[in-house]
Amino acid sequence: MTWAPIDSLRRLAARTAPRSLVLRSTALIFALALLLGLVFALISARIVERRENARLVSQLQQLVATVENTAQIACFLHDKTLAREISAGLMKTHAVGGVRISAGGTLLYQSFRGPVAAPRGQLSKIVQLIHSPFTAHSTVGTVTLYLSREHLRTLAWSYTRFVLAILAAEVLVIAAGTALVAFVVVTEPIKRLSTELHRPRTSESPALKVPSGNEADEIGQLVTDVNGLLTDLDALVSTERTLRIQHEMSDRKLRLVLNQTEIGLFVMDTQGTLQSWNPAFVRLLALECEPHEGDIFSRLPPLRARTHQIENMLRCARLGAQSYDADLELPARAGTARSWIELSINPLGPDQLLGVVHDITERKRSVAAAEALAKRDALTGLLNRRGLDEALVRLFAGHADHGTLALLAIDLDWFKEVNDTLGHAAGDEVLSRVGRVIESAVRTGDIVARLGGDEFVTVLLGSGHVHRAGEIARDIVTRLAAPLRLQSGSCVHIGASIGVAHAHAAEDSPAALLRRADAAMYSAKQSGRGQVCFAPSGIT
Repeated sequence: MTWAPIDSLRRLAARTAPRSLVLRSTALIFALALLLGLVFALISARIVERRENARLVSQLQQLVATVENTAQIACFLHDKTLAREISAGLMKTHAVGGVRISAGGTLLYQSFRGPVAAPRGQLSKIVQLIHSPFTAHSTVGTVTLYLSREHLRTLAWSYTRFVLAILAAEVLVIAAGTALVAFVVVTEPIKRLSTELHRPRTSESPALKVPSGNEADEIGQLVTDVNGLLTDLDALVSTERTLRIQHEMSDRKLRLVLNQTEIGLFVMDTQGTLQSWNPAFVRLLALECEPHEGDIFSRLPPLRARTHQIENMLRCARLGAQSYDADLELPARAGTARSWIELSINPLGPDQLLGVVHDITERKRSVAAAEALAKRDALTGLLNRRGLDEALVRLFAGHADHGTLALLAIDLDWFKEVNDTLGHAAGDEVLSRVGRVIESAVRTGDIVARLGGDEFVTVLLGSGHVHRAGEIARDIVTRLAAPLRLQSGSCVHIGASIGVAHAHAAEDSPAALLRRADAAMYSAKQSGRGQVCFAPSGIT
């Protein structure tokens, strides 16, 4: 534990002393020597003053003894003149500051040097009892001598100056010797080491040399330790330089990869605040301007419609510490089609998340195209049975009043003969032409499908159109009854039979509607073909 005054003195010296260790140590030694000299001088002056006081008191006692006989007579006779003469004689001694002679309680005479108003308590005094010249045991008066304080101080200061001169010389000699020893033994070797350390060094530079005579002491050990530290420092610097170069190369490679990759990458905190991103991130999200660090990811313009979904993904990633993926549809901009991205959020650390964005627009379009082809007839481009089933399911699920639906089951009458006589190519051409004829007879929003072979289905939507289902069916029959001229120049007659079934509120499923329309279509064929028959209102 450091004593507070010493610690304060050390801090003061550090602020005011020279920067050089040699000068600072020498100055501190001399300052300490001066301080100690002043302390010892004050102590010495006090001691000298006390000793001089005792010596002067002894002298005054002897002086009183020399005038005691005369004082006996003056006190016995109460002779003031004799008392004045005794006082004048005593005052000739410089050590006497005042004389007071009294007899029987009567003041005979007193005298003081200077205007002393209240000498009592300020001057040292000697009180001598004066006995009767005839009776030794009888006291006839007193003689009081006051020691001269000025004389005492003059003598004390004279002796003190002498002591101070001796102490000053001794302190200067001791301080100079101490400073010289400290300089030679401590500060000068340390100064040489400091100069050596400030010299420019390379890894090939020799180690610090131990000052001569300090091989086995603390300075030698210090040099050894510093040499070990320098060796370790050189190794650390070399390793750090190598690692820094490797890190810079890796960082350049990573930045090149991130800037060139087609995958959008970004880093955000657990609250969704963006921290960094690559160019593909901006391009894949179709951002109109570069985002700013600190923007909220889920509030970027293309993602605002999916803010709730993205925030749920962030919450799950924070709580579950695992990756979460989702396909997001981005809104279409002017002049561009809709696009899709796959968003993946992955925990990167305790406070960071890594986001990955893939463009899956083509994949989505391919899947949609494949699904569309799976629902379309390859020959006519109309819906096939699967497409018709899905369309009917959607219609039945989305209409509370099924009375706005009418289904026409269409079967060609003489298609087999065309196929047998003219070949499959002519048959395919006929089916394609029939599909276009049926589409032209209904509205754009109505559904036309080919179930297979020469079977077609039309679904009429809207109450007004459904009421005209018979008229539309007969129009289709009329159109298909007309001769069809093929590309080969042949002219064929095919005709068609149609069954019409209306949906009702009690209809359970699309299958029931199809069965009733098929039954009506077969009734039309049995009636001589080229006919339109309506399914009964009952449910089968």
